[in-house]
Amino acid sequence: MARKRVAREPVLRDWAAVDTALRDIRECRHALVELGVEKDRRIDGIKDEYTRNAVPLQNRIKRLEGDVKEYVDAHRAELDGKSRTLVFGKVGYRASSKLMLAPAKVSEAIAALKALGRKELVKTTETLDREALKKEPPALLESIGAYIRTRDEFYYDISGEQPEVQ
Repeated sequence: MARKRVAREPVLRDWAAVDTALRDIRECRHALVELGVEKDRRIDGIKDEYTRNAVPLQNRIKRLEGDVKEYVDAHRAELDGKSRTLVFGKVGYRASSKLMLAPAKVSEAIAALKALGRKELVKTTETLDREALKKEPPALLESIGAYIRTRDEFYYDISGEQPEVQ
């Protein structure tokens, strides 16, 4: 059974009602802006309070981490291999590696890797430029399986000016 579109009368009966609805939309948007400002003030207050309360704790953590590292460095021979498990955690050493390459040498390194045939070591990202494609002739778009869909879309604009009444 085919679905039928239910036709109904618009809620607004005339242009004056539409204009009143636009005024109501504008008032609601103003109220939302005011609510947003109040929300941002509250968030800023909470962030300030968090910062005031967190700084002493963060400083204590940094100091304790330094103290723990200093002790473990001094007693490295007592570790079971590279680490030691305690009641409230584990301390030790692990190997870490980091690729070091001067930022000025990156383009040279990319060129060298490409010359060596090692393109898999170079990241490349390809995307379509949709705005540029919209300006191309339809024949090109059709050849790649694309097309431009144009349709009238409803819009409204809330302005402070008084338009002429019809």
